[in-house]
Amino acid sequence: MISTREAGPWLSAEEPLPDYAGLDLDALAERTAHPVLGAVLAGLRERARAAAAAVAYHEDSPDR
Repeated sequence: MISTREAGPWLSAEEPLPDYAGLDLDALAERTAHPVLGAVLAGLRERARAAAAAVAYHEDSPDR
């Protein structure tokens, strides 16, 4: 596993990740014609509408 110190200058343990929670996905989708970004934004927009039903699940048991 590579630590953030070994990964390169673009990763710094002292700098938090940017917060994009307030990003207007609808406005961004209207501004792009890129097919891949458009598909990703469609999925993100659908998930944002159902945010109240979001759950987190983590499975850390060993594989059988």
